Amino acid sequence: MSMKSTEPTSNHEEISSKIVSKSTIKAATSKDSSDIQLMRPSNSEIIVVAIGASAGGVEALEQLFTVMPERLGMAFVVVQHLSPDFKSLMPEILGRKTGMPVLAIREEMPLEADKVYVLPSGKGLEISNRVLIPVEQPSVAKVNKPIDDFFCMLAADVGESAVGVVLSGTGNDGSRGIREIHDAGGLVIVQSEKSAKFNGMPRSAINTGIVDLIATIDEIPNSLIRFSTLSGADGSGTKILQFAQTMDTERRIHHLLHNHFGIDFEQYKTDMFSRRVERRMCLTKETNIENYLKRLELNSQELKQLYSDLLIGVTEFFRDPDAFNELSLKILPPLLDAAAPSGEFRVWIAPCASGEEAYSVAILIDELLEHRDYSLDVKIFATDVNPGGIESASQGIFPEACMGNVNKERLKKYFTQTDDGYQICRHLRKQIVFAQHDVLQDAPFTKLDLVCCRNLLIYLKPEAQRKILSLFNFSLRDAGILFLGPSESLGGFSNEFRVVNEKWRFFRKIAPVRISSVDMPSTPALRSRPTALRVERHGLPQPELLNVYDSLLGEHMPPGLLIDDSNQIVHIFGAATQFLEFKQGRPASSFFDLLPPNFRVAVANGLKRVRHDGKPVTYPGLQFDIESETKSFRITIKPAISSSQIQTHLVLFEDCEVSRLVPAEVTLLNSDTATLERIQFLEEQLQSTRES
Repeated sequence: MSMKSTEPTSNHEEISSKIVSKSTIKAATSKDSSDIQLMRPSNSEIIVVAIGASAGGVEALEQLFTVMPERLGMAFVVVQHLSPDFKSLMPEILGRKTGMPVLAIREEMPLEADKVYVLPSGKGLEISNRVLIPVEQPSVAKVNKPIDDFFCMLAADVGESAVGVVLSGTGNDGSRGIREIHDAGGLVIVQSEKSAKFNGMPRSAINTGIVDLIATIDEIPNSLIRFSTLSGADGSGTKILQFAQTMDTERRIHHLLHNHFGIDFEQYKTDMFSRRVERRMCLTKETNIENYLKRLELNSQELKQLYSDLLIGVTEFFRDPDAFNELSLKILPPLLDAAAPSGEFRVWIAPCASGEEAYSVAILIDELLEHRDYSLDVKIFATDVNPGGIESASQGIFPEACMGNVNKERLKKYFTQTDDGYQICRHLRKQIVFAQHDVLQDAPFTKLDLVCCRNLLIYLKPEAQRKILSLFNFSLRDAGILFLGPSESLGGFSNEFRVVNEKWRFFRKIAPVRISSVDMPSTPALRSRPTALRVERHGLPQPELLNVYDSLLGEHMPPGLLIDDSNQIVHIFGAATQFLEFKQGRPASSFFDLLPPNFRVAVANGLKRVRHDGKPVTYPGLQFDIESETKSFRITIKPAISSSQIQTHLVLFEDCEVSRLVPAEVTLLNSDTATLERIQFLEEQLQSTRES
């Protein structure tokens, strides 16, 4: 997570404090549930609360029914991923947590208020005229998404009386069904990612952008009470609009930012968040927090400006020179020596803002390695949530005003003067992989020798600080170093780290945090796509016409391959066979195995990206030896025009000397990007395995 912009001036603070205070932001709080008198609805008016969780969501379900009042006048239906091979104990488990009757749905059951209905093992669930109907579970051949299926049927059956609740779980089940509930005028509630043990399902639901409330378990009952008291028939708007107006104003701003930018600002300290809101209100001459919220809802530019102000990017080369002197003289030398046998040295800079700190660390490492009789493969992962900062940092161009802490020797050795300022040398840029990444939501890097996270923790609440510190401990190798900001501390992790330098906040990992206590983020699931179908070989045109087609394609098409979704070659164009390496023995099961090694990673990740985004990508300047001559090729991967039932893609190999034009709509990538995507893909698979 990153933050940008300096704190507002004292003058701004003074002005804004006269306009609006923190207490003003908190003024629009919701009513306590004890103040609301619930009407007992008829069976045809009962609000039906469908709760979806995966097998890892048992703990969340227990917590929810522990805090759920027993007489809300609502019916609760629990839909969970269950193995058909084992009897579900959910009725007994939840029965110990609530006074409401908990019933296993083994036959048709009409819904009744203040009862909990649980889906049994090996069954699917339907609803018609407010009657629950157990059905046989779909065959194994079909992807089983019971939460999505029931949410969709519930929306069609009860309309705006439907509530969909998505709790902890892996995967993306529920994210399709909540759209149906939303469109029907029902309420969508999702457990917050920070409170979910497995945040795959919550994150996927939140990413739809239509969630009405992101909440902790304890906040869900009061939200249901508020929703039950509303009516969309009094001319004051739909129930959902009325519900939004009952939410705390600051929470609504959090929710708006989360839906648009995917960042959970509830993790930020309240005082810090309030100051930034007050600053924007001051600059827009808005004195009322509710009016400012309306401005945010209607003006995307102002919402983007507030988001930008909340991201803190205060950084510079060799910030706190004495700290970097300590890093160079006492911290890095023993770390580099210890890494020599492995031949690899890995660093993570988070957040990296515009890149100065990452380049500063790279310079120190390069200087130290220059005087050693061994070499290391240095890889620095510099991450931030702000894509604009990442793009700027990866270019490595800085104005002269940023060079204040860079001495003349380093300026001459590591920078080249350009029209725009100074650009860091290519040698160091190749060592650093810049990537968009949120330390609170995305899976961490691993096997790290050094982690630099300076002046991020001071902006976060204690719970978020603990989560990040546990992840850093998990990421570091034994005896790895954690480098924090001058005002930051270890909190409750003093037994896992030893102080190396207290003033400049260097800490050495001496013990791993127990894996069970690490709140490991779930990586985002890949967007689903249609099941691959092989290209049928029958029903082709006459052989003579096919020969004409092949001749024309060979003459006018650049060398390329047509690939189906099973990664099999459907057609070879031009001289593409020169890029394929056929070996003796069994034929390769995938065309990736036929590509030369320096093409393989780029093509594999480019194809994955195209299948995910549906947009062409290009890797320029990949080299290949042809007839003892090294040539540079541009590889383009793009979807092929085909029927909806045949998913095929083109992989084109173009000589850079022959054609230098790249269509504007094509995304340019490089081999570093491909490598990072490959690492991220493998870590996603590893994380999924860990969760399973």
